Amino acid sequence: MLKHDRMELTKDDMLEMMDRILMVLKDYVNYDKDRVQMKVKRENGETFLFISVPVIGRPASRDWER
Repeated sequence: MLKHDRMELTKDDMLEMMDRILMVLKDYVNYDKDRVQMKVKRENGETFLFISVPVIGRPASRDWER
């Protein structure tokens, strides 16, 4: 869950952020892209982003090394 307040991100900003989060996740885990769910909730001047990502395993290899 990501919580932020007073940032006033647009819907497009939130979608871009979700895409970038998923890009990072794919470096570490395989997930079911068809079952990823996102929910944005605004309450009392705060915005909450909930992302559900069904993890199905680890990638066979990673494109980068530390």
